[in-house]
Formats: sequence, structure tokens, C-alpha cells
Amino acid sequence: MGSEIGKPVSESRFLKKNAGGLENLRLFLGFLSQRGCQARLAVMVFKKEKAMTPRMTDHFKRAAPGYKALLGFEMALKESPLEHTLLHLIKLRASQINGCAFCLQMHAAEALKDGETQLRLHLLAGWRDSTLYSARERAALGWTEALTLVAQTHAPEADWQAVSAEFNADELAWLSYAIGMINLWNRVQVGFRAPHGMDMPKER
Repeated sequence: MGSEIGKPVSESRFLKKNAGGLENLRLFLGFLSQRGCQARLAVMVFKKEKAMTPRMTDHFKRAAPGYKALLGFEMALKESPLEHTLLHLIKLRASQINGCAFCLQMHAAEALKDGETQLRLHLLAGWRDSTLYSARERAALGWTEALTLVAQTHAPEADWQAVSAEFNADELAWLSYAIGMINLWNRVQVGFRAPHGMDMPKER
């Protein structure tokens, strides 16, 4: 029965099969294999882990002094020279890259409450191809991506030059700290599988 796995399977043959059943699963895996999909996809089919089950819900209490320090930075960030609309964008963009549902819901809701538009939020992942973002916002988003993906990008000179042209030295310091902080929040909330909120305010 295992001989079907990895054998060429036409798309039409696969689609004609009824969903469900071990044989259909084997055909599906063969279909993926034929198209060069990574083995990880096959593992995900069998994996029974409930990804959305919280792993820890009291992590902030367990590291209370550290958590209070993080909140202290967030309060200071609100008083920084960076505009709140910009902070919302960089927090959302980093959270998109990191796949943090908790932070995506929270910062999208906060952005809408502060007057951001639904259109700009929906197009944020494609900011490079949109005219809705200012030169300053574009520079900040480029720097956000460079630092969030620093293991791959190594913070290239082109991104540094672009952001330096739009932000003064103080703003650059705050911006870089803000990007580092949202990445920290993302990693904690993704790691502990923190459940996201379910509400979203309407655009003002």
C-alpha cells in the first residue's frame, strides 16, 4: 500500500478522488512529492499537535520584574519622538513576518482606534508596491524588515542609508529599539501560543 507514496500522480486523478480515507491521503502525499513540496508538509498532515493550545498563560507573572521593565519601555516609547501611526505600522509589519497572531490583532485594533485606515492595514505586507505610505514610513518599514530578518539581511547598507535620510539620530535609536522590542514580544507570544483577541474596532 505504501507504493503509491512518491509516485507521479496527475492533478486530475487526485481531484477526482473523494476526500478522506487512507488511500486519498497517500495519493495527496504523492501529489505533493511530484511537485517538489518539502517533506515538512507531509509531517504536518499527520501531526496531531494542537498549535493553538496555550503552552503557558502565566509567563508574565513568572517573570514579573522583567515584564514590568518591558512595559516601562513601551510607556517611554509612547513619549518618544516617533509618531504613533508609524509605530503601529512597524509593529504590525514585524508581527506579519513573525506570524504572531496575538500581536497582529492587538496592534491592528490599536491602529484603527488611533485613526489608521483599513486599506493601509490590508496593504501593509505589500507596502513596496503601494503609494499609500510616505517616504518616512517606507524607510521605517524597510529598516523593520532588515532588523526582523537580520540573520538573513545583516542590516544592509542600503536600508541604513534610506532610513538615515528620513530619521535623525535620536529617532533612529528609538526606531531600532522599537523594532527590537516588537520582535521580543512576537517571540514570547508565539512561543507560548498566546491566544489572540477576537474583537476589531471599526475604522474611524
